[in-house]
Amino acid sequence: MGAITAEQKFIRALKHQPAQKASFHHLATLLPARQGRPWTTEEVEEAARALNSNTTSPVFVVRGGVQYFGNENQKDCALYKATADGIVRRFGMSGGEPKATPHLTSRPMDKSKGGIWLNPDLIVAVKRKLGAEPSEHFHSIEIEQASGFDIRSIYQAHEQSRGADFAWVYFAAGSKTGIDARTKRAAKELGVGVVRMPQPTAPSKWKLEVNAQPRTATKADRAELLKRIGRLSMTADPLGSTG
Repeated sequence: MGAITAEQKFIRALKHQPAQKASFHHLATLLPARQGRPWTTEEVEEAARALNSNTTSPVFVVRGGVQYFGNENQKDCALYKATADGIVRRFGMSGGEPKATPHLTSRPMDKSKGGIWLNPDLIVAVKRKLGAEPSEHFHSIEIEQASGFDIRSIYQAHEQSRGADFAWVYFAAGSKTGIDARTKRAAKELGVGVVRMPQPTAPSKWKLEVNAQPRTATKADRAELLKRIGRLSMTADPLGSTG
């Protein structure tokens, strides 16, 4: 069995911390000693910055220290929350209230209901300008850590977006500079938007790789989407105004 890497040690320590985050100094106290010598704060920061520049690592340097954006099966997934918070910040405010309302909708796979690709990770309801019809658009979002994003993410986002007005994939990218040609082609053909997040907690640094195209929702699919976010009772017509 090979030696445990610094990344594995960081992940083991961070995944049990609140929001999977710790300061460099605190993480140094959590890591197991190496050959009897504890980690220093400086060594933790150096190793964290190296992982942050790795295109496949789910460990990122953030304000206040280092954070693990993996473990998507965890109840309180830091990557999902950071993405939801960032989307709210990017859409901004309207009349003193956020334009976007996020709903974390990821669920464990239920084989009795068809298995995979049933629930998006996030549904965001976005208010439109006063008097517009409909009064909201719904965005279905698949969220991937760096090592989990590939062409399959596009097809998954497309399938899971039934009932929504737009389908997206947001992926934590490390230092990855873009997406490959096949993945971009599939996204454009299916109308799935792609956003690269070099730093999940810094939405000003996110980059739009492919813009999402409007989808047409059936009443049955829209009703299912509204059920997921507890909104079905707010409208008699699932495709009408829900504001």
